[in-house]
This record gives sequence, structure tokens and C-alpha cells, in this order.
Amino acid sequence: MTHKEASYWLSLLTKLNKWSISHLTGGYRKRTHYDVLLDHDTYREIRASLKAKYANHWVQAWPEKTDAQKFIPEDISIASWLLGIWQRYPSERSFPTKYVDLGCGNGFLVHLLTSEGIPGYGIDQSERKVWSLYGPTTHLEAQTLSPPTTHFASAEWLVGNHADELIPWIPIMAARSGIYHSKIILIPCCRYDLAGRKFTRTRPGQTRFQTYVDYVKDIMTQCGYEISTENLRIPSTKDIALVGMRRTFAPSK
Repeated sequence: MTHKEASYWLSLLTKLNKWSISHLTGGYRKRTHYDVLLDHDTYREIRASLKAKYANHWVQAWPEKTDAQKFIPEDISIASWLLGIWQRYPSERSFPTKYVDLGCGNGFLVHLLTSEGIPGYGIDQSERKVWSLYGPTTHLEAQTLSPPTTHFASAEWLVGNHADELIPWIPIMAARSGIYHSKIILIPCCRYDLAGRKFTRTRPGQTRFQTYVDYVKDIMTQCGYEISTENLRIPSTKDIALVGMRRTFAPSK
């Protein structure tokens, strides 16, 4: 047997072993979920438009210490995906505010959405230097939220983009709004539980982050949300978006 033939059979045996284990444990589980809610062509078209309008200017003008070469493309990608989602799934009713970005950080995502005509605002516990460069039409608020007592009845969407301690609370705040059509988008990054402690649990066969994502999903389910999961096309390993657009109960309940 030649070296090439041996390599082929070793590769085949490895695949067969993987398929056999997968069958015994309940079938193959797809690790990534791209283009679940928004098709790639639409996303790519929107992203090309936003990149042409905003990327070069803000990479050059960025006053923060964070890496503009990383964060600008990432937020442009997230904004493109959000714009596509909101075009594809229009509102069932009228809301004064389209979204609130909780834990908005540098506020660039809010600025992009505002510049594209989407009414909303961002909240973070401290103002950033770059906020003053966005102009008066970009609404950003510096305040410390109390998640157990906070809700947003006027907003259709609550967005948590790498919102740290706020991530597990956002489904609760949305559910507490009392608005049946209140929706959520979560992009988890740093792991915190509802008590504000670092999340350290790990399930067998999972990374700590995968276990944390399941923890957040469980909270969303308990708050009455059906969950859609999509991997975003962003330059980050923490690219999972959890979307709650529909409820698990009828409006009358």
C-alpha cells in the first residue's frame, strides 16, 4: 500500500468513526448556523453599502484606544445584519422607538443605525470620547441601569451586543415590558449570570461559552420567547446571535 493510499484509508476510517459516534449519540449536530434569518446576498449587499459610506472615515477618525480596524468592520457587519432582519420581518404594530441598544459601549452601532434612518438609542454606564463626534441625531445616554426594575415599554427591540452583565437580564426586561410584540437580539461575549458573577459552569462535551449560551437560551425560554440562533459573519469568535421574535404563548395569556 502506498503512502497516498494509506492516508486515504486513514482519513476514511476517521470519518466513519465520527459518523458512527454521531449516530449513537443522536445524530450529527451542525456547529454553525449561517443565513438562518437573513440570506447571504441581502446581507452582503447592505454591508457593501455601509462599508463604502462609513468604514474609511471612522477608521481614520476613531479617537478611542480600542482597535478601529477590528471594531469598525464588526459593527458595520452587525448593523448590516440588523437592517436586513428589520427589512425582512416588519413590525406587527407601531412603536415610538425601534430599538434600545443596552450596554452600547462606544455607540458606533447606534450611530450606524441612526444614520440609516432607524429610530433608536443606546445606553451605557459611562460616556465615551467618540460620542461627541456622532452629532446630535445619534442618541446615547450615560446611566447605570437597575435590571431588576427596568423595562422599556416604548421599544420594539432590545439589543444586547456584547453587553456583559446585562445579557441574561435583557429577556427579563423585555418580558416585563408587558408588550407582547417586544423582541430581543442578544450577542453574548463575556459570561455573567443574573447575580452579576462570572459564569464558570461547563457541561461535558461543551466549551464554557457554549454552556453559557445555553444558560441564556434557558432564560429566554422561561421568559416566553421562541429562539432563533444564527452565526453572524463578523471578525469575532463570539459570533452567535440569539433572536427572540416570537412568543411561546398567545397574546391573550
